[in-house]
Amino acid sequence: MIMPGLLCPMLGQMIWKSTEELGIGNATGRDSKKHHVTVVIVRYSPPGNILDRDAFVENVLPPQSGTFLKSEDAI
Repeated sequence: MIMPGLLCPMLGQMIWKSTEELGIGNATGRDSKKHHVTVVIVRYSPPGNILDRDAFVENVLPPQSGTFLKSEDAI
């Protein structure tokens, strides 16, 4: 079994079943080369995406048939 959280860490956390709260913050500014920069921080509580097979199986449900867009359906 490939745990998607290893391939795409944020995906595993976003779909983690036991997460109850979500906090999002952002800040904007300029870097040392004067480029405009935006930083977005997301915190989950309780945190998930634990690299433990049992926790993963309990919190990341398998995909349901027909839930993914086909490439021809994409905008």
